[in-house]
Amino acid sequence: MKKSMMLHSNLFKNVNRGFIMVAAVSGGLFLGGQQQASAATTPAPVEINQGFAHTTVGNTKKYVSLTFDDGPSPTLTPRLLKILKKYNVPATFFEVGYNVKAHPATSRLVLKYGHTIGNHSWNHPDLAGMSMRSAKSQISRTDKVIYKATKTKPKYIRPPYGSITHAEIKAFNRPIIQWNVDSLDWSYLNAARTANHVVATTHGRSIILMHDIHATSVAAVPSIIKRLRAKGYVFVSLDKQFNGNLKHGYQYFGYGDYRK
Repeated sequence: MKKSMMLHSNLFKNVNRGFIMVAAVSGGLFLGGQQQASAATTPAPVEINQGFAHTTVGNTKKYVSLTFDDGPSPTLTPRLLKILKKYNVPATFFEVGYNVKAHPATSRLVLKYGHTIGNHSWNHPDLAGMSMRSAKSQISRTDKVIYKATKTKPKYIRPPYGSITHAEIKAFNRPIIQWNVDSLDWSYLNAARTANHVVATTHGRSIILMHDIHATSVAAVPSIIKRLRAKGYVFVSLDKQFNGNLKHGYQYFGYGDYRK
């Protein structure tokens, strides 16, 4: 695998097109022989509110939800599932359609272990930079391959890079799950640094973004779980985090931070 060139994270606005774009760097997701970016920079909850109806409410419960992008990996995802089972932690896996097609048994294993599968597009493009027809195809193809593998349709969508338009949010008609804690695991590729960063930046009720395609990310998970639990955090599913009230047509960055 060739080492990818790191790009500086770049957050910018495009009012005319009305979308949030979170550009990022990545190393390590290969689809069809081409390297694709695998992660995104944590959106700033207030500063990038570009016309999205934004509501923030307080809550003192220290719930946290783990999410993993870009799999399934036939070797790393099963390893991660065993770790999560050991610590009795639920998670949501936002899977790339191309990888589900290649490793359907691993997707089935995710459900067997009691976790949730979300749609992360077919091959990780910037959805906001595509035509509506192409963007819809990215989601529908992934829905179909996940259903073929697991007999379930993904409940949630996570757009690659956090990049999505108002029109796409409406057309997809599902909760859009963003994040407010970026592990930066793709940048560090170091288990200790990844764990330290997550523990230092987790706050309140958070959605943590990680990846199950890097060995160092998987290795960081036990430390993250133990250290956050020591701080009083409770690991819960997205459904429990949001009291079973995740609505279609909204983006969720963390509990109390949602946008339409």
